[in-house]
Amino acid sequence: MKTQNKCVNITSIFHCNYAIFLSFAFLFSALFPALAGCGKTASPRTETVFALDTVVQITYYRDADKNAVMEALSACKAYEKLFSRTDPESALYRLNHANGEETEVPEELYKFLLEVQKYAVRYPDYFDITLGAVSDLYDFKSENPEVPSDAAVSEALSHTGIEKVSFLGDRKIRLLDKGLSLDLGAVAKGYIGERMKEMLENAGVRSALLNLGGNVLAIGKRPDGRAFSIGIQDPEHEDRMIKTVDVSDACVVTSGNYERFFIKDGVRYHHLIDPETGRPAENGLESVTVVTEDSFLADLLSTLLFVAGKDRAEALLQDFPPLHVYFIENGELKEAVN
Repeated sequence: MKTQNKCVNITSIFHCNYAIFLSFAFLFSALFPALAGCGKTASPRTETVFALDTVVQITYYRDADKNAVMEALSACKAYEKLFSRTDPESALYRLNHANGEETEVPEELYKFLLEVQKYAVRYPDYFDITLGAVSDLYDFKSENPEVPSDAAVSEALSHTGIEKVSFLGDRKIRLLDKGLSLDLGAVAKGYIGERMKEMLENAGVRSALLNLGGNVLAIGKRPDGRAFSIGIQDPEHEDRMIKTVDVSDACVVTSGNYERFFIKDGVRYHHLIDPETGRPAENGLESVTVVTEDSFLADLLSTLLFVAGKDRAEALLQDFPPLHVYFIENGELKEAVN
């Protein structure tokens, strides 16, 4: 048996999109020398914090922007107290462990869950935030992971379903199944990244890159007027880019079957779960990369489209605003534009 673990703590709600994280670092090592001759204001600086169980980085170009950058990084860490599924002090943890009792949650979490619910109701076959019990069956950090039995998967699936999440108003929520657990891993980092970007823009930052463990957001362009270049990883070679995309005021988010997985008896088991089967989605896709202006939407869609599979995904894209999607299917890169 071969085991590979690409995320330090897989019990977190936050899935780690290392595809872009690796390419981000690779491309910036090449970009920095090119910017060095652009004058003092164009010299890149990077501030880093460990949050959301990953390395979060902001690269910026003016000394005057540092305070805003540090405040955004602090806000990122603060969001763990709202969205973490494993931190006993977080609002989501308290909701998940309320044993079916009515629970008052912070207004931001309440509004966020209401918004996410819309997608879960509309696309139940591909996107489900109630899969916590199923996700817990797959221990990707173990040295000797086991494939959950059909009986265990069936039992866990019985404790899922967005219809079991009752919004009572006045920030109160009740989970109607005591075994149900909300898992926001498919959308939380996208939302947090968007909030951090807004903070920076409101503080006057006009050129920066945010990297939340692979969710990459660009503010404006580089100081020399060129777009930022972000690489998409080749799923078979983590040190090689299969494509680069140029973005300005946009984000790039990838979901792939090589991010968190283990191999047992020659079969790859990854973290992108099909809500219908409770098993990792199997449709020939290796990764889905979404390029658009909204980080929350990109994060959500990268998972939804991966689970749907390429053929169904292309039809689903008609429901959404203009964006670019790059599918890697059986080693081949294919692009879709709606």
